[in-house]
Amino acid sequence: MTGNGPQRIAKRPCRRCGTPTNPSSMVNALGPVCAAMLGLTGSTLDIGHEGPDLLDLLAAQDDT
Repeated sequence: MTGNGPQRIAKRPCRRCGTPTNPSSMVNALGPVCAAMLGLTGSTLDIGHEGPDLLDLLAAQDDT
């Protein structure tokens, strides 16, 4: 008899450092920390930019 409880997902080792990682958080067989160090995941920083950005300029160009 099998229960309907939570299923345990087998962790896989990171290709770079070997840390056991949940497969759903892996990027190209790398753990999330290694993927971030190698620049494979994006991040957005608030740099305090004021005024129009490239998307605003493109939208204005389409209007003319």
